[in-house]
Amino acid sequence: MNNSIENENSSGYVCGECGASVSITDTICSKCGADVSEIKEGIQEGQIKMEDKDKTKYPALKLISGVYKLLAHLTAIISILISVFYILNNNGEYIIPIITIISGGILVITFFAISEIILIFIDIEKNTRDVEKNTRTFKSEG
Repeated sequence: MNNSIENENSSGYVCGECGASVSITDTICSKCGADVSEIKEGIQEGQIKMEDKDKTKYPALKLISGVYKLLAHLTAIISILISVFYILNNNGEYIIPIITIISGGILVITFFAISEIILIFIDIEKNTRDVEKNTRTFKSEG
């Protein structure tokens, strides 16, 4: 029997057995009679599903990751433009444009890597939270 709360709705919480709305103060579901006294314990232990709230978790890190991706694209465009203009204005001299393209490419790769590392940390945190939640659910059912 799963006595945990399944999700939150506008009128309170939902019984894990039948899906009926229950209040945080209820000890027994009015529809199926299941013991829902664990609502308060579940809230204290963080057992309520938070998928909707997870979508907005760490918005600043997601924004910073996006900024690094934007910087990578801008760096690529700027290094190419600088190289082309330099070649056109300096009678075919190629050493500076080659250095510009190589250093721009290194910066592009670095910016993309930083962006992905930030996203990896967000994913690790989310997966860790999911594993902990599933472990608690497994232990309460067993």
